Amino acid sequence: MTAPLRPMNLGEILDRTFQIYRSRFLLFVGIRLASPVATLIVLVLSEVGAATTLSAPTKALILHAVSWMPKDWPGSFVHSLGWPLIAYLTSCELLGKSATLRAGLGRCRDRWKSWLAFSAILWAVCSLFPIVFQRMMWASGLDSWVAFHLGNGLLFSIGSLLFGLLKWGVESLFVLGVALSATVWAVEQLGAAPSLRRGWALSKGSWIRVLAAELLRDALSWILLGSLTLIFVGALNIALGGHEVGISIYQLRYKFLLVVAPVVSALTGAILPIALTVIYYDQRIRKEGYDIERMMDAAGLNATQTPPTDELPMADNAAGEGRA
Repeated sequence: MTAPLRPMNLGEILDRTFQIYRSRFLLFVGIRLASPVATLIVLVLSEVGAATTLSAPTKALILHAVSWMPKDWPGSFVHSLGWPLIAYLTSCELLGKSATLRAGLGRCRDRWKSWLAFSAILWAVCSLFPIVFQRMMWASGLDSWVAFHLGNGLLFSIGSLLFGLLKWGVESLFVLGVALSATVWAVEQLGAAPSLRRGWALSKGSWIRVLAAELLRDALSWILLGSLTLIFVGALNIALGGHEVGISIYQLRYKFLLVVAPVVSALTGAILPIALTVIYYDQRIRKEGYDIERMMDAAGLNATQTPPTDELPMADNAAGEGRA
């Protein structure tokens, strides 16, 4: 499944995204499943730390190390680690190259210092900064003001919707700053800081498409999670036959969400990195004539020039570590 690289509109970009997603579905989902697994490990460590027979100072150290951070931070950092990996595998699909998970991990391992540094920046921008903004909103009392002045009716629902859109908009602005950088890091083998600068330069003129890809990912997650929750609650109501409703259903629904939400995230999480990689190549075609460059390379007209980084054999990947 290797279509010629050419400029694409938004619909074609999204169509190519789902083609690639379907072609390596299990691989992409497996990469994304590492994120909830990391979160689960942290939860298990907190439980084991409380029940362990180790000495009191050691137990206190374990509990302190686990409790100082939000429980989803390790999972979100693992997600950031997987973003360049998904970008690399998507790039191979677009260029008609065969690539396995082992090859992708080897490419990242050869540049592990740069990989960790870039992933930390990606995690800070896409996860930490939005959390800080959200807590600033809580500290300002804006959500409390909405609840107090608009009551519990239609106005409250509208106010809550606008408040949620505000948070989503701010999070999207953070994502725009690093949107194409992961693909730059994975494909062009630049260091963390150069990847961010080049990714920002390439993203100019494609912000609407980046936002559309992010909105699609979020909308699919919301629809899938909401549909599964409605089915679960409906089946639960039928099973209970109208008995023991209320708080019991609420508690079961909460536990259901704790289990299903990470699964939904794993199913939809790879869509955005794949779409951004497609947008990256589209931007290179529009701004740099990358498709013409590839055709000239294939015809042997650029034989005396240094080939693009993403055309180098995978055995040469270790050279990128020196640029980190």
